[in-house]
Amino acid sequence: MTDTNDFHKTHDLDKMQTERMELGLKEVLEDAQKGDKTAYLVASLTQSNVFLIGRLKELEARLEKLEGK
Repeated sequence: MTDTNDFHKTHDLDKMQTERMELGLKEVLEDAQKGDKTAYLVASLTQSNVFLIGRLKELEARLEKLEGK
């Protein structure tokens, strides 16, 4: 499960928004473990999106550093 702090850092969400996302994702993961194929797809896409957003932030920071900002 993704740490709540990861959502806060990668999505710039406030604590309440972050907690709601965590609860929603927890429910989706539980459904996926029970064999719900749609829930599995949603959980997989969510995980990919969290990773990609984090990677984008890293690349933006590197670009700013290279540009001397």
